[in-house]
Amino acid sequence: MKCIFATDLAHGFGINGTLPWPTNKTDLDYFRQVTHGKYILMGYNTYKTLPPLPYRTPVVVSRHEIEGVFTVRPDEDFLANIYELDQSLSGELTIIGGTSLLTPEILGMCKEVHHTTIIGTFPVDTYVPAESMEKLTQFPNSELITNTDKLIIRKYINE
Repeated sequence: MKCIFATDLAHGFGINGTLPWPTNKTDLDYFRQVTHGKYILMGYNTYKTLPPLPYRTPVVVSRHEIEGVFTVRPDEDFLANIYELDQSLSGELTIIGGTSLLTPEILGMCKEVHHTTIIGTFPVDTYVPAESMEKLTQFPNSELITNTDKLIIRKYINE
């Protein structure tokens, strides 16, 4: 299982269900590269706000069935269920958000976490919890992918 997400310097994640910063081609290209051909796990609110993403199969966390979309219920066995789902998909599951899926427990289950830091702080109504950002520092290895004046992309490796 992998995870990919972006925050601003203050760990801001979104506003009104959208990204708070201007479109960044480098970040979008990297997102496309990491998620291409994968199953992408997301919360229902994230699913509602995204356009169709070609060459990816959405898996949505929802209490209700969504016609034509694979759903996972957020019940007491949720962590075990997504772990088993990832195993059945041969590790092809990539978590893309929202913040309810970016918990320390879920991040700790990931073999890789790809985090983009957008340089700046933006008006937001949603943050990635500090405990989740702290979890990334506990990964045994990390790799700097990109470092520009607009963003930093780092891959954290948990193997």
